[in-house]
Amino acid sequence: FFSFFISFRILVDGRRISRYALARGRRNTPVMFGLPITYSFVALAPFSFAFAFQLLGTSHLSLSNKYSPGRKCRNSKRLGHHLLLRTKPSDEDDYDEEGENLFFDDFGGEFIGSDGPASSSSSFSSSLSERINEQRKDEEVTSAKLAKNWRTGNWGVRGFILDSSDPIRESLADSTASAENVDVGGSGPRLGGGGDMSRSDSSSAIEVPPIHVSTIVSDQSHMYDEGYEADIDRIVVGRSDGSVLIVKMGTAFMTKFTAVPKLRVDSWDDNDDSSSVRVESELVNSDDVRRELDDTASDLEEGEGANEIQYPMEDPFDALYGGGNSDINVGQQTPTQGPEMEGIPFEILYQFSAHGDGPITALLFINDVVFSAAGNTGEIRTWTIPEEGGNDAEAKMIPGKTLSDAHSDQIVVLRVLSSSADAVEPDLLLSASKDGSFALWDITSGDLVTRCQMFAAGGSEPESITCADVDTSGVDGDVIFFGLSSGYVNGYYANDVIGSASVGGICPVPNSRFQAHDEVGGVTAILAAGQGTSMSTNLQQSRPTSILLTGGADGLVKQWEMMSRRLPPSENGEESGIASPTFQLEHWPRLPTQRMKRRAHLFQSLSGTAVNAIAQIEPSKFLSAGADGTVRIWSPSEGKEMYRMDGFTGSISSLVLAKDTLITNGMENMVCLHDFSVDIDEAESGYELEW
Repeated sequence: FFSFFISFRILVDGRRISRYALARGRRNTPVMFGLPITYSFVALAPFSFAFAFQLLGTSHLSLSNKYSPGRKCRNSKRLGHHLLLRTKPSDEDDYDEEGENLFFDDFGGEFIGSDGPASSSSSFSSSLSERINEQRKDEEVTSAKLAKNWRTGNWGVRGFILDSSDPIRESLADSTASAENVDVGGSGPRLGGGGDMSRSDSSSAIEVPPIHVSTIVSDQSHMYDEGYEADIDRIVVGRSDGSVLIVKMGTAFMTKFTAVPKLRVDSWDDNDDSSSVRVESELVNSDDVRRELDDTASDLEEGEGANEIQYPMEDPFDALYGGGNSDINVGQQTPTQGPEMEGIPFEILYQFSAHGDGPITALLFINDVVFSAAGNTGEIRTWTIPEEGGNDAEAKMIPGKTLSDAHSDQIVVLRVLSSSADAVEPDLLLSASKDGSFALWDITSGDLVTRCQMFAAGGSEPESITCADVDTSGVDGDVIFFGLSSGYVNGYYANDVIGSASVGGICPVPNSRFQAHDEVGGVTAILAAGQGTSMSTNLQQSRPTSILLTGGADGLVKQWEMMSRRLPPSENGEESGIASPTFQLEHWPRLPTQRMKRRAHLFQSLSGTAVNAIAQIEPSKFLSAGADGTVRIWSPSEGKEMYRMDGFTGSISSLVLAKDTLITNGMENMVCLHDFSVDIDEAESGYELEW
């Protein structure tokens, strides 16, 4: 445009000069001005044509690079052009030292080449398309392999082992037992034959129970992100001694952690010499401990008096993990048992004693905050991961606010939910207790929003809550489902619960209540499995249904289709102080003779033991774990058991499920990771573990 403008101005000014000269009688003036004007137009015209051809994507004009608009665009980084790659020109091409650059026009949706042949952009587009197609084919192959492995039951097992003993607890127990053996009457301590203090009999020893894994959860920060596929990078492990660990996943076959004593300084002030020092146990990678012992032994042998030092040749941790004359050999494999699996070991990022009054019963991990509950106190404690920086090895979890005064018994579940249907992130924390109460807390401030108490049919005795889950797939807001010890299921819309609390009323009437299992044992597991396959049409309303899975103490798993319909407004709730429900949830099937459409209703195992957990991420299958130490994979449409996973040593209470991974407890002090992304031949070879 600049060159056209200059040419136009020269022509206009030339005509004016010519007319002025003719009026003065100077007839040779047009010739004098005509030639320079013509030469100027010819000299400036290539700028305009080059710019026009560059916009059309042609770059075969034999112009110097220093006049190329593509070069100016490259140097000025004009918006809409991204430098993708630099190609190597051939020897026959006329190019500068910088070579050829290709750009992608965001507005035009095509490649622009500054120099070289016109086929450069097309060849690059072809190469890029081939890479994209290859990536898509790889994803299709991986998805097909995962689907086949889940369908046929091919997986590999790895994980990590946590030391089941605590040297500090055992030392305190030994000290207490030794003190009990002292004769307080003045005769002095009872001495054994060797002159050392000993216990009079074995019954005086204080037995310290082993530490087991009680519950496992994964990060829930992306649960409201649409289309997000769960990828387990970190898990939170709660143990029977009240401790909590945040573990980073690894690729190694087996990682062992040993408990070692360590000094902890709780507080230190530079202006004050006082400090609080305590000794506690810390779980450390066993390989690191062995290397440290070997280095220490080498240093001692090289120093003075090395001949007097007797370093034990046996492994001091053989008694812990199995060795010597013991037949137990945890996590060891021989070359004949399978290929060696070397990889990144599992890593404990943070470990802390969250509660000292019993095993961890409920955990929640979201936005780098851990919510924990243990024992029968009914308290919820919060812990925040410190910001990055400083010495990560010495970083400790930051304790937060303790949520109390809502429950008086064991908390069985912690979940997050949203207070409105259009929220993009959860803003409420749900807690439910065996005393029949549930509470909603502000997840940011920790303030109590509302508390409700459930009562039995007569309305006099509290009804114990055994399990709960939140359905986030509804168009009218989140729905909370509670499994009760009476065998009933109660469902509440979160909007109704919050609305009742905002007007000062008592707990609202349940939006749904039906008996799912027998009264003996009641409902032991519940899962909101997302949208169903049907639409509920009632009173000119059309809403998608949702799927609810329940497990009972009788060993049965049942599948329900929940249908919602809006109720007309009522004024009775304002007069009685009880908020009237805005929606009604109806379950299907309602009778034993009724059937579901394209889905099975009843899933029955032969064991007859209680169902402890249910998990699902895809409509094609779901998993259930029982007190018999078995994980079963079910087909929701056929109602049949596809296969089961045996070999656990105890009851399974946690199922952490991702697209290609299943993490479970049920192996005492071991966390098992079941990998379904392995090749079929690798899964068939397996690993023989001797426990």
